[in-house]
Amino acid sequence: MKSDLSRTDFNILKGGRAYRSNLHEQPAAASSPGGRRHIVDSRTAGMELPLAAALGGSHSSEAAFSSSKGLSGFTKGKAPPPEMPEKRKAQVILSKEDGTQLVYHTNRRDALHQMLLGVGVLSTDSLRWMWAPNKAGAALVQFPTTSLRNNYFLVRAGEAQSEADNYVLTNTVYKTSMSSGLSSKGKSQVIKETMPALKALGACQGSCWLWPSITQRSYQTAEILGALMGLTRSRIIPEYSFLDSRGLGALEGETWDTALAQVNTGDLLSPEWRPPRGTDGTPNESISDVLVRVRQVLSITETQYSGASVIIISPDSDNLSVLQAALLGFDLRKHAQLGLRPGEVRAVQLASEEPALYSGKVVCARPPNCL
Repeated sequence: MKSDLSRTDFNILKGGRAYRSNLHEQPAAASSPGGRRHIVDSRTAGMELPLAAALGGSHSSEAAFSSSKGLSGFTKGKAPPPEMPEKRKAQVILSKEDGTQLVYHTNRRDALHQMLLGVGVLSTDSLRWMWAPNKAGAALVQFPTTSLRNNYFLVRAGEAQSEADNYVLTNTVYKTSMSSGLSSKGKSQVIKETMPALKALGACQGSCWLWPSITQRSYQTAEILGALMGLTRSRIIPEYSFLDSRGLGALEGETWDTALAQVNTGDLLSPEWRPPRGTDGTPNESISDVLVRVRQVLSITETQYSGASVIIISPDSDNLSVLQAALLGFDLRKHAQLGLRPGEVRAVQLASEEPALYSGKVVCARPPNCL
């Protein structure tokens, strides 16, 4: 059955859009494969589409669309172009100090691309930058430490209201309460003692960051120092857990004189000694527990900054004294000798050599008196 296609409207996709095209029938030519009739668009002469495909027949279409040219992608019965041979890449050989060689494969396009990224002249050093793997810069700080990337200053927050009232308050539930905030004396300490001491030590002459605990008195101390230094709040980075006060367990609520006497005696036994466990959920932390937390703080700042002044503001003395003892390789059991009073400032001291850390445990001969 013949179809009258002399003037037929036919939908053709062009570039993903459908449009109406005027088609007319063209007799089969000797060069047409199989002698079949073809539909030809009068506006795109020379571009053929098999009639069977246009009428929905069983023959597959001989038309091919180009992703960028629309109808210009119709084939004309010609053989597909031969595949282009793979571009040959040049070899770049880099000699290492130990005598071994690294062989890299590159081409002109890759080299130009790297130059556009700012590599500049393709010297040996730039080629190492382009292809040699980089070592990771993030790692836990190892103790004792002989070098750090930043300048650190340890600050104990000014006196807290609970300290002025002489009772232990280390439960993390209360760290943002007013009882954990600065007393009137504590605010005066920050202004009259802490700030002048930081200036005398040359803190914050360049890039400066304040890292306070989220505990109320520590963050208030950071706010006062930031205002006096002319720093914006973006330079105050609150630490939510790693700088919490050392949890004293069942000693919570005791007077500070009574609690410190027991803690100092227990710490001399072993870095693993813990205060008695309480019943209100207050943590009972050992020296080693505190060391894990402060190591995290130092590792984060060492990864995040370089060449900056970092002021670590702790709500208590133990965080800072344990950190300083570990940096020096000092006996952790005697960290209380490096304790700081409220509002005191110290520049971090580093070890001149790397002695072994004390890691042994002292056996308690008389358990009731040692625990």
